[in-house]
Amino acid sequence: MACPITIIKNDEHLFEATNIQEAARYLANHLKTSKLTFDSIERGYVYDIPYYVGEDEFRFVAPEEIATSRRRELEERWHKNARRVWLVPANPNEYDLASAFSRYETLDWKRSYNYEKGDILFLYISGNTQKVRYKVEVIEGLVRTNDVHYNKTFWMDEEKYNKSLDYNWTRVRFVDEVDTSELSLFLNMI
Repeated sequence: MACPITIIKNDEHLFEATNIQEAARYLANHLKTSKLTFDSIERGYVYDIPYYVGEDEFRFVAPEEIATSRRRELEERWHKNARRVWLVPANPNEYDLASAFSRYETLDWKRSYNYEKGDILFLYISGNTQKVRYKVEVIEGLVRTNDVHYNKTFWMDEEKYNKSLDYNWTRVRFVDEVDTSELSLFLNMI
């Protein structure tokens, strides 16, 4: 099925492609490379994930009904371009996540892996809790260093906070909180 795709570079309309193949060829020519970026274009229009080349930001836009249909198809098939789901540890002795989420809907979180916009993270609270407690959605895969909000108030240890200043960060949005023994590592080991 043909899918019209608009390519936007740094908030300026760059090209109107009739399908993903034409978009990939155009982008490769524009960037003077032989590498075609089908995956980046697809994740871009399906999940609104930008594609960066140096300081340039490229966005790919398809009609909403096409993007929604393709997103459903990717996720039903567990396709490599589907949104990914991660289980991520959180140490309550380092950062007071409960207090942070009671105050803010979005937080900057240590980027341990290549999280991308649209990915879902389940935060496993270690220590005495030993449960999956939070579901968050990545709203920005890699937060540029000068845009990071460190929320120093919630760090339990000054030394750990200072060390965190060198991390790469991801911005996440709170989705849900649960507190059930069914998501406890401790219970499942007995």
